[in-house]
Amino acid sequence: MRRRLRILYVAAECDTYAKVGGLADVSYGLPNALSLSFDKIDIRRVMPLYRDVPYNLKYKYDYSVPMGDRFQSCIVKTDPSGKNVPTYFIGNHWYFNRDNIYNYYDDGERFLFFCKAVVEMLKYIPFKPDIIYLNDWHTGFIPLLLKWSNLDIKTIFTIHNLKYQGSISDDYVKDYSPNEEDLINIGYPDTLNFMKAGILYSDYITTVSKNYREEILTSEFGEGMDKLLSEKGMKFKGILNGIDTKKYNPLNSNEIKIPYSIDTIEDKKENKHLLQEELNLPISDVPLIASITRINSEKGIDLIINALENMDKSKFQFVLLGTGNMYYEKILEGIQQKYPNSVSVNIGFDSPLAKRIYAGSDMFVMPSSYEAGGLAAVYAMRYGTIPIVHNTGGLKDTVIDFNESPTKSNGFLFNNFTNENFIQALEQAILLYNTDTWKSMIKNAMKADWSWDRVIPEYIEIFKELIPQY
Repeated sequence: MRRRLRILYVAAECDTYAKVGGLADVSYGLPNALSLSFDKIDIRRVMPLYRDVPYNLKYKYDYSVPMGDRFQSCIVKTDPSGKNVPTYFIGNHWYFNRDNIYNYYDDGERFLFFCKAVVEMLKYIPFKPDIIYLNDWHTGFIPLLLKWSNLDIKTIFTIHNLKYQGSISDDYVKDYSPNEEDLINIGYPDTLNFMKAGILYSDYITTVSKNYREEILTSEFGEGMDKLLSEKGMKFKGILNGIDTKKYNPLNSNEIKIPYSIDTIEDKKENKHLLQEELNLPISDVPLIASITRINSEKGIDLIINALENMDKSKFQFVLLGTGNMYYEKILEGIQQKYPNSVSVNIGFDSPLAKRIYAGSDMFVMPSSYEAGGLAAVYAMRYGTIPIVHNTGGLKDTVIDFNESPTKSNGFLFNNFTNENFIQALEQAILLYNTDTWKSMIKNAMKADWSWDRVIPEYIEIFKELIPQY
């Protein structure tokens, strides 16, 4: 009997353990879905051990990792409570025992240590992977380290956001490199590029939506990597992300006060009134528009601020949950102080509150200048909240625009990244609110299949291409 295909899934974050954005959702959902839906796969996960990982972990191994002219210790732990997907944690007090996950001056060094520690861990764990599945720049050096270590393991590298690429001096890897050509390929004698290493030396590249794949093959969105990605040819595929439909479920009574479904959509309004009360907004049936986002220019915050300052606030209410650029945070808080009966700004991230906002809002705005996947818009649709989004990346793959197909529509797409186009889309949505057409759009949004099961066969095809005997 043939043994199961062994996959080691490597990511910088994973929901339930440590989360900043959509990468954490995917790193939780995809391995779980693969484990549950395909019994011929044995999948395990590895991630850094951050300070706030909220579990009692079990010590397994420790070893040293060379970092330039010194060594750093690595302690590997596991989560005994892990069920479907066993998870290894790479621990180092200096690199990961910090207040935040990202945005430190030495992020390149931190995640190079992570890459080296993962490859070194293969000597110790009783699990010899056939495929190592890598996610974003934080893992980009692993294929090259495998090559230098003469380890014949297939690799898949997924691009979640091409703009963030990671870099580091060659001082930290020249102790590993058997030849200079590899270093030249990824940036030497300047800084070495993590993302470029992942693209060049992985066996297969994926990204998180079909449209984003097409976008990053162009010079406009390719961030200098478009030619390298083009050279991958058929070894580069866009697969739209799924979501965990159990975690994001309006029928889940543990998440929202009044559970509802597509058959009891009228109960959504009760969640709206409870949310308005919670956020100190007047209980009203004007459209409640939501944004759950990182607060920065890439997410279209300038467009949101302009709309709040120039639109008639008597016609809608607005709630924002997120954190990011302090400059924008202060502007948004100022708008809330000016319009306390129309605007609620909540700085920070609160997962239970996020789900109450999805459930209680009527519309969800995501006017990103670019968006690889756009999971937040999918979560909104899962709760019957209609997205108003920029026509880019994964948003184009998931939102069916009212103006293109009124009967099949589940949202609104605006084409040009301008204040005028965004406000026009908002005003059209507000005009249609509570009509029969609006109710039809809600049903279209809620009945769509956003589960991981929908796309698992595409991953299985890649696995079989890399390891034909399976």
